[in-house]
Amino acid sequence: MDGREIDAFRKKASLESAGSSSDKILDSFIEKISRYMSGEMSLIDIGCGQGSLLRKVHNLFPKASLTGVDYTNFEDYSFPFFQHDCNKDFSSNFSEYDIVLASEVIEHLENPRHFLRQLTKITRSGGYIIISTPNLESITSLISFIIRGYHSAFGGRSYPAHITPVGVHDLTNMINEINGLNLLEIEFVANGRMPGISILWQNIIPFLIGKRFSDNYVVVIKKI
Repeated sequence: MDGREIDAFRKKASLESAGSSSDKILDSFIEKISRYMSGEMSLIDIGCGQGSLLRKVHNLFPKASLTGVDYTNFEDYSFPFFQHDCNKDFSSNFSEYDIVLASEVIEHLENPRHFLRQLTKITRSGGYIIISTPNLESITSLISFIIRGYHSAFGGRSYPAHITPVGVHDLTNMINEINGLNLLEIEFVANGRMPGISILWQNIIPFLIGKRFSDNYVVVIKKI
């Protein structure tokens, strides 16, 4: 593909993703932000989509400095917004922030290691990076891989929005490769779909949680 074809491909992928994450993923982010954020701290949401997460943060921390970045300008935002292709360098465009978010973004990009390095550069020392991405180790995803040859969020209707699977092992290695990053926690969101249907495991048997019963996971990283 030439430059114009790549841009068209990425635009299609961005629009098909609809710029949103599930409520359970957003709730997980809010729980973590509430623990690490206070008062007038600064926060940037890379891949902010339609701004749902930033609006929730604003309701909790009205004095916080909030910024959004996305490939697509979905609407008129109530916070500073920058349109950018995060496959490319973006760290020089921004200052440093106390908290850097990337909810369901890294799987959309061609080079996750480059993306994590860019996030690190815009995170203030002592600040936090919070990332979520599809979980490759759920029962549903493993069955999909065995039967179809691709993980459940990386084929069919998920393409071309999702192009790069990033498992827990892979992301942990990426974090360890960057000096000054410390992995604080990994949470498997309680949103696992049962194979072949849209019903959640947790709606049938609430105690079925963890990586085998989760469609997405969230990590919190501290920059030392």
